[in-house]
Amino acid sequence: YWRFGKVVNVSALGDVNEVYSRVLTALKPNLVCFYGPPSKNRKKVARKLAKRLDYRYVDVDKWWEERGLAGRPEETRCTALLEFLRDCADRNFVLNSFPQSRQQATTILEHFAQPFRVFNVDQPRDEVLNYIEGRKKQVKKSALKRAYDAFLKARGDLTDFFKGKSFHLTLDGLQDPKKLLAEAFDKNFRPKVIRAYRSDGEPESEEQYLLCLLYISPSP
Repeated sequence: YWRFGKVVNVSALGDVNEVYSRVLTALKPNLVCFYGPPSKNRKKVARKLAKRLDYRYVDVDKWWEERGLAGRPEETRCTALLEFLRDCADRNFVLNSFPQSRQQATTILEHFAQPFRVFNVDQPRDEVLNYIEGRKKQVKKSALKRAYDAFLKARGDLTDFFKGKSFHLTLDGLQDPKKLLAEAFDKNFRPKVIRAYRSDGEPESEEQYLLCLLYISPSP
């Protein structure tokens, strides 16, 4: 279970409400991230995956824009997003258009251990440029061009950062969205078990609820 990065020790001292509060504090959001060059398929697949998993979908670019954070320093934007994930009533998220830089990727791992999956939905340059040119509104075209330029600058660092990490996978963005969704979902998500044990080793409860193993033991 340690290889999932979701094993947590929680003190069983105190009443049930105190223990429950500690468990909620210990459980970090289960993150699934999608990044890559501008693509309608990436957004579509991220939305559908969130619906299938019953996770909260967050378009990070739109989220920053709605809160007046677009163009603000990267640290400011990351801090705001982390606070949202920490305080949100939902515990599981699909983040689209994130991470966009090595700093953002580092922030994920520093605050949330390892995310469950990070998908790079890749496409050839010609396909990306055709998609951008196909937008009707000039404002949208300009925004997508800026996003693509920023992605190209950050791609090398992101590739180096995620190299060898088992939770990072590259998907072919040219595939039909249904095939993309099948590849993202069927091959990467299976029900997991949460188990809570007393210090004597007897099981307390078992639910197919979160990717997490909790070992509740008294503090020394």
